[in-house]
Amino acid sequence: MREFGGQLALAQASERIVARLPAVLGDLPLRDDEALPLEAVECWIERPLSDLQHLLGPLLDPLGDAPAVHRFELQCFQYQHVERALQQIASFLHLCAPFDQRKKSRPAPFDCQGEADRYTPRVARNTRASILLLVLALGVATSASAQTVKQAVVETSAGTFIVDLDPVAAPNHVASFTKLAQAGGYEGTTFHRMVRMGMVQGGDPLSKDPAKSAAYGTGGLNTIKAEARAAKMTRGSVAAVLIPNRPDSAGAQFFIVLADQPALDNQYTVFGHVSEGMEALVKISQTPVDGEGKATERVEIRKVTIREVPVVAERFVSDTPEQLATYRAVLDTSAGPITLELLPNKAPETVRQFLRLAAAGVYDHTAFHRVVPGFVVQTGSLTSKETPLTDRQQRLVHNLAPEFNDTKHVKGVVSMARGDDPGSAQTSFFIVVGVSPTLDGAYTAFGRVIDGLAALDAIEAAPRTGEAPNTRIELKAVRIIN
Repeated sequence: MREFGGQLALAQASERIVARLPAVLGDLPLRDDEALPLEAVECWIERPLSDLQHLLGPLLDPLGDAPAVHRFELQCFQYQHVERALQQIASFLHLCAPFDQRKKSRPAPFDCQGEADRYTPRVARNTRASILLLVLALGVATSASAQTVKQAVVETSAGTFIVDLDPVAAPNHVASFTKLAQAGGYEGTTFHRMVRMGMVQGGDPLSKDPAKSAAYGTGGLNTIKAEARAAKMTRGSVAAVLIPNRPDSAGAQFFIVLADQPALDNQYTVFGHVSEGMEALVKISQTPVDGEGKATERVEIRKVTIREVPVVAERFVSDTPEQLATYRAVLDTSAGPITLELLPNKAPETVRQFLRLAAAGVYDHTAFHRVVPGFVVQTGSLTSKETPLTDRQQRLVHNLAPEFNDTKHVKGVVSMARGDDPGSAQTSFFIVVGVSPTLDGAYTAFGRVIDGLAALDAIEAAPRTGEAPNTRIELKAVRIIN
């Protein structure tokens, strides 16, 4: 496996299968030098891979207790998946030879592109090599899902952000970044160049030394050969810095875009994407710069930790309505606490989403932005939030399907606010402070106040101009208790 230089990035399960090959192939009644006709290979891969069970069954035996993805789920992978994998492997093994259309009238199962001709793989030298090729193809076809995804946790003097690394798109770049990070190579480097709200650049080993500031941006390059360029440079993309007109000049330096940058499409190799911590990168982008866009203050990388993506069991996602009913929500407001009983028997998905948003801090530091005495007080709008949502919080926000029900809108009932579209509710909600039958059956009621009516009355009585309170009435947080 070492001869592929890590480029195949085969999953551990594939390696275990390959380790079993000598024992299994040794039992086949074939000579070492007996050629496997290419037509036989085509015959095999032009059918569902389940047809290979008779061959691969013994190889899968040691994986009997492994998850289904490591058993390759043979029924699911059809010809076209293996075709692409074989094409990649053939190019690595240099098994291409000029395709002679006169010798073969039927299209080959896969081909490689040469400089001038179409190519088809040379017949493998022996049966063992051919079968190995097929098994490796299975491994590559499933390696993207079977391999463990890694993250880089980047701790800086301005905050922490997390990058999901992408070895499928750029295996050599990911390997180089990982090796350097694990060796501590990024510690003490700075983000030396930035565009406010647009881009930050760092990773230059020269930036560890403040005395070399004039040379920042020139170090740590020319160590990685070119890999595929990203079709789109989207928000959060982490890309390798290049010397202009030198595609093989990537190295330690990288840049991260804070907004979609279509002008950079198809120009750089993207080897990761920011999954958390964009707020830290926004702060870094606001560092003062000189006339050339170079930072005039140091923003240092303190540590880069490479880890597997942690498995976090998200709360409330799989709870039944009966389980959701055991929770209470406490609105900590500047007027005092208000405790809500939730109604999952009436609006289960609305209650579930409210709990998820509350637990993620989406409601923290929003305001009661609308007060209509005798009618409603309204809060939870993201436009009233003092700080932007994190990426993780933003991913939770979406439109809710209406769950209109028979709950009467009397004082203390809590419902989701929405626009003209019944399915446009997201985060904003209101508490009824009177009797409002016009709201019945038209808004999703999902809770009621069971404690804190005095605080509710204080919010209703607050001085205001029109419907807007004169003084900010804050929803500090929503605490979940049970």
